[in-house]
Amino acid sequence: MIFEGVDNQFIELNIINYQFLESINNQFDANWLLINFKVQSSSAIFSVTDSALLVNEIYSIINWLKSIVTNNVLVATTLNFIEPTITFTLLENKQDKKHFKIEINAQINNSTSIKKVTVNCVYSTDELQKIITALKEEVKLFPLRIVKNTIT
Repeated sequence: MIFEGVDNQFIELNIINYQFLESINNQFDANWLLINFKVQSSSAIFSVTDSALLVNEIYSIINWLKSIVTNNVLVATTLNFIEPTITFTLLENKQDKKHFKIEINAQINNSTSIKKVTVNCVYSTDELQKIITALKEEVKLFPLRIVKNTIT
């Protein structure tokens, strides 16, 4: 899924697989996803793969974007996750313009330092609806794995 930003910037988010492919008896660990981020911003161009999101956090992104489309979120809000690799912040929500920023915090090229990159995205309602549909299709390939007798 590509989030196209202003000035030819973008963040591409692709679910690669579950982090742990084998059978796991922990509900939490069973649902970590490996995400490949391809980033092009005014400050950096890079690609990095990280176990950055849980399956249910992808659904949180979908629901957050839906709430913007339906104008249920009108004020600046930030969507954070357990791992601080990615955040979404709503900047403006008007009928014809949905403006939010996506921040990626990632270690690049085995560096010990964290690179923080921001891409501003401005979409119409129809464009944002297409992104929601694409995210739904991608996450369908990685359903929430239910573990019986879990250890948390």
